[in-house]
Formats: sequence, structure tokens, C-alpha cells
Amino acid sequence: MRTLVVSALLALSCSIAQAGTSPAVDATPHTRQFVTTNDGVRLEVLDYGGSGSPLIFLGGLGETAHELDPLAARFADQHHVYGITRRGYGASDKPDPATADYSADRLGDDVLNVIDKLGIEKPIIVGHSLAGEEMSSIATRYPQKVVGLIYLDAGYAYALYVPGNIIPLGSNLIIAAKSLRGKLAGIRIEPGEDPDAANKLKELRLVLPGFSKDIAAVQKELADGATIPALPDSPPSRIAAAIINGQQAYFGSRLPILAFYAIKSPPAKSSPQEIVDLQKENAAILAQADAFAAANPNARVVRLNGAVHAIWISNSQEVFQEMATFLNELPSRNKSYVSAASVHQGTE
Repeated sequence: MRTLVVSALLALSCSIAQAGTSPAVDATPHTRQFVTTNDGVRLEVLDYGGSGSPLIFLGGLGETAHELDPLAARFADQHHVYGITRRGYGASDKPDPATADYSADRLGDDVLNVIDKLGIEKPIIVGHSLAGEEMSSIATRYPQKVVGLIYLDAGYAYALYVPGNIIPLGSNLIIAAKSLRGKLAGIRIEPGEDPDAANKLKELRLVLPGFSKDIAAVQKELADGATIPALPDSPPSRIAAAIINGQQAYFGSRLPILAFYAIKSPPAKSSPQEIVDLQKENAAILAQADAFAAANPNARVVRLNGAVHAIWISNSQEVFQEMATFLNELPSRNKSYVSAASVHQGTE
């Protein structure tokens, strides 16, 4: 049996089991404060200091803002740098996943609440892994709130829905099922004529082909011996499950974006089957990267060969240089961004 799940959703059984059990390491100078969201959840916010345009760093699933300490600190000489620990982890509040909302848009709203309550003007958001969904949520609904986005191996299904892609296995099915449930809920018999019935049926027909592709892709992988990893039963994993089940469909934006994708190399002494599996996984990652580039016309997509999920560690200098170049170019792109964002927002 093989587990076909890219590190974009992390090695869940490892990172989730550790989440909330190991203390955060204050590896870099910063101050800490707590910001209360509009639904009463206290979030840990790190301030690394610095001056210039603001940068906000978001960690991956199961991580705190400290995950990106080494990278964040490198930009404090030219930017005012912040980090946010999402709800459910670290020193942030941990609402009961059975009652609290851990949807992608709710997590995106948490970031927006911090931006608004701290008076941060038009930041650039940098996110690792699952933080891609928070960035895509903001880009889709409130592009005027940010100047640009940097996806650190974070542009997978939760950040851009591409029907039929198998990375991470099962995520597309969750996203498509949620969209389908929403469309089906709108098909009802009510007293009086439903003037929107034709549009509801049209939208349903648009959702169904993608859902069918996702079912077929997962069925094929399972028949070929793939598995969808199970989470251990623990408080952190229940929160992780709520976040995974809260994924939503996003389809791209016109914001300036820098997106990295890790293309992995086989470990030494890999078996022939392991090499075949990795080649298949990398092909799916490259397909996702191509789709991301097509859906985000102002994106620079960088495919990092020989990288791991923590790309700022495996490819530190290349990631830093690409980010520095992107950030330096942003001021000259602000005018074109404003017009593009307002056009995009008007079509929502």
C-alpha cells in the first residue's frame, strides 16, 4: 500500500500528533500580543519589528507563527514583519471544533481581523502549506486589503481548486462535495414560482462534472493501492480534521503573487516502486503549478527541484532571493494592481 499525499498537507500523522504538545521556541527577537477576533477568539501575534511595508507570515497546518521565525527575521531590515498563529494552535485560543467555525473563510477572516485591529495598511501575506487557503480566501473576497501574496509550497487544492487533481488525495473531493451540497440545497419546492430556478440548475450542472472527475481520480488511486492517511484521535487532530473539512473552492485572483512548488527528489536507496510513485506525485504537483499560473495572471510560479515542503530550509537562498525581488518590484506594480483588483472584485 502506498500513501499518495503531498507534503502540502503535511505528513499529518507526524505534525498533527506533535501540534500543541511541544513548546514554541522563541528563536528570533520579537514581541508578542493577542488580538481578539470578531467572534471572540484570541490570536497570538508576533511582531518582529522593522520598518517599511508590512509583511505577515502564516504557518502551515499544525504549526504556530514560530514555524517561519528564521525566514521572517531576514526581512525585518526592510519591512515591518508580523506572524499570526491561527486558532486552534500554540498560544492562540482553541475553540471546540465541534461547535466553532474552522472554515477557510473563517480563518481568512481571522487574518483580516488582525490587519484591521492593528491598523496594518495593505500588507503582503506570506503563507506556508495550508495557509494557502487563508490567502486565497482573502484574495477572492477582499483583494483591496493586501498588496500581494507569497505561497510557500501552499498553492494546492485548498488554495486553487482543480477538478481531478490527486494532490493531496481526497482534498478535492471534500471541496467538490461541499460545493455540490450547497447547490443541491438550493433546489427546493417553495410556494410560488422560483424565478432563479433556471440559474440554480445551470450552476448545478457546472459543479457535477468536476465532482465526477474527483470521484474518478480518487477511485483510481485507491484501486492502485493508494491510501488516504488517517489522523490519530487527539484534540489537535480533531482541530486539524475540522480545518481540512472546512476547505473551500477558490479559483484564482489578479493580485501580484509569488508561488513556490517543491518538486521532490527520490531519497537514496529508493525502490523502483517508490521512484514511480514520486514521479507520479511530482507530475501532479507540476500540473497544479501550471493550473495555478493560468488561474492567477499576475503570478510568478517557481518550481523548485530537489526541494522539500519546508522550502525556506531546503532552498533557503533561492527562496530568499525570489522573495526579495518580488517585494522590491511590488511598489511599481501597485497602480496596475488597484485597477485589476477592482475589476476582479466587481465580478464576484
